[in-house]
Order: sequence, then C-alpha cells, then structure tokens
Amino acid sequence: RRTCGAGGGGGGGQRHAAPRCCAAALDDEGKALGKALGKAEWLRLLAEAEERTRDQAPAAAQPAPAQPAPAQPAPVEDDVADVRLADSWASAKSLAGRPVFSQPSNVDPSTRIEVHEHASGWRSLVFVASERVSVQSKVQLDGGSGLAQPYAMPTEYLKSMVALALSALADVPRLERVLVLGMGAGSLPSYLGRCCPEARLVDAVELDATVAEAAQGPLGLDPGRVAVHVDDAAAWLRGRAAAATAREPYDLVCVDIADGSNRIPETFYSAAFLADVRASLAPHGVVCHNFHSGKADLDRRLEEACAAYGAAFPGGACRVPSPARRPWNTIVAASPRRGAFSSLEELRAAARRAREQRGLPFDA
Repeated sequence: RRTCGAGGGGGGGQRHAAPRCCAAALDDEGKALGKALGKAEWLRLLAEAEERTRDQAPAAAQPAPAQPAPAQPAPVEDDVADVRLADSWASAKSLAGRPVFSQPSNVDPSTRIEVHEHASGWRSLVFVASERVSVQSKVQLDGGSGLAQPYAMPTEYLKSMVALALSALADVPRLERVLVLGMGAGSLPSYLGRCCPEARLVDAVELDATVAEAAQGPLGLDPGRVAVHVDDAAAWLRGRAAAATAREPYDLVCVDIADGSNRIPETFYSAAFLADVRASLAPHGVVCHNFHSGKADLDRRLEEACAAYGAAFPGGACRVPSPARRPWNTIVAASPRRGAFSSLEELRAAARRAREQRGLPFDA
C-alpha cells in the first residue's frame, strides 16, 4: 500500500488521504482489489495503512537541547566615585571657564597656552590657535593643598593606557621607574605616581616650556612626585639610551605626543626611536603609546606604527582601542618580554588583579 506525494510544485510532497488521489497511484492489481472489496472497505484499509505509515515513520529531528553557556565573570564596573568624577567634569565644562593663565607657546608663538578655571575645582589646559581652540587636558585641584588630585582623570584613553600598562606588569611587584613622554597638564604622570607609590620618581618630558610652566603652576602638578624635563622627547630619550649602561632602566614608558592635527609625528615610531625606547626599558618593562585614529591619514600612521612596533619588539606587541563613545584613540603596547601580550584571557585576568592591587577606581 502506498501514499502519493501529491502537492504543489515547490518543495517536498505532502501526504494526502483522499481516496481519489491515492487510487490514481495504484497499479492494476490494486485497482482490482479495490473493486472487489468495495468502496467502504477500501477506505478503511487505506486509513489503516496511513496510520501504520505515520507510526513507523522516523520521528522528526528535534533540536538538541541548548548547552549551558560557559560561565562568564561577573561584569565589573567603574566605582561610583569615578562615575561621579566624570559627571562632575561634564557638568563643569558645560560652562565657559575663566582664564587664569595665558601665555604664548614656546614652540609656536601664534598659539596661546591657557588655563581655564571651572566649577568644582576643575581646570583645563587649552590651546588657542587662529584656526582652532582645543582642550588638551583637565585636572581637579584639591581645595586644601592646591595640587592636582591624582585620581581626577576623566579621560578614557588615559585610563586605557594605565589599565593596559599595569595589566602587563601585574606580576612585577614594584614599579620603581616610570617615564612619560609628552606631559601636557601632567594628568598621566600624576596618576601613575599615585597608583604606583613605590615609584621613586616619575620622569616627564615636555617640549613646550609654556605648557610645563602651566602644569607646574595653575594646574597643580606635584613636584614631589613628578620630575619635569623641558626638551624634545626623542632627543632626550636618545641621550638617555646612550648612557643606559650607567642608569637604571624604566619599568614603564608612556608616549602621548601629537601635533595640532592629532597626527603622531613619524619620528616617534621610527626604528631609531623604538630602539631607544627598548634600550631604556627593563627586560620586563612595557611601553604604551597613544595613537589617534578614525581618519585615513591617522589610520595609515597607526598601521605603520603597529608594523614598526612588531619589528622592534618581536616578542610581544598589541593594540587596544580605547572604549570611548567614538574610537578616536588606539593604544599600542609592547614589551621586550616574550609573550607579554600573547593571551587576551591572561591579560584580562591580570587586569582584574591590577585593579585590586593598585586600587584603580575604574574597570581595568
């Protein structure tokens, strides 16, 4: 006994119990049997055949039960204090600041270096040029000492630099020597000096003497934690690398240098510069370098820099976009230590340890 696959032109056939349809599929012997039994009996037998066919048909494939998702670590969030800090700056910057410092740039006299005072103790370092006005960085002063509060750093890419550096160095018990090339208002060296209290001193190199004056004056940079060197960063580093045998190497080098259009000068990712960086680092040391991205020329420089870092540090290099609303910053990091950035999971675990060890108020 058979059933026919009658149906429309698309897809597989559908079973039908209609006697007219099924009788058309029978051979001559089946037709003769149908006449002998009579219509009622034939329909009964046909119904039984249909039922047996359904019972014997293989069960339709059932979807496999969903496997439980691998356990994920509980999401880690910024501390309430850090969130409030960002909100405080967002509120303060909404109102025009009052200039408390204004001097021509020592590098480009057509640009003025200004410090603007805002509400809640905030001050901003502002570059005023004929074609643009840009806020370079911001600090919040302590009402008692008048010094910049080290943890008042609402700039996401600087947090990314700190997190990546301290994660890669999480197994180094003491970070005693830190170097920052491109100081600005001093937010980064101040922050590193605070979360690495064992550091005897944080060296910071700044090209523009007017910027250094603003940082050490109205922006409240702590002279007891940060040693300021006014010089070309590449030349200063080369001189130090040449005398590296007589000086202690750095555990961490941070580079944050750009021109007025946010371009990273090629000097600061050349083979010669990276060789000087490597010569200045301890064997376990780490370099973190901020790059701007999001435009064709900036992206090209970023790719060139990544290739240069990979050549200079074949044992370990990586890049991490800063988790800001728009990916304008990418941090490139490298180390002479092989495998320093070989495992993302190990780096995430190290970030959690670094946050706990160093008391970082944000999600490292």
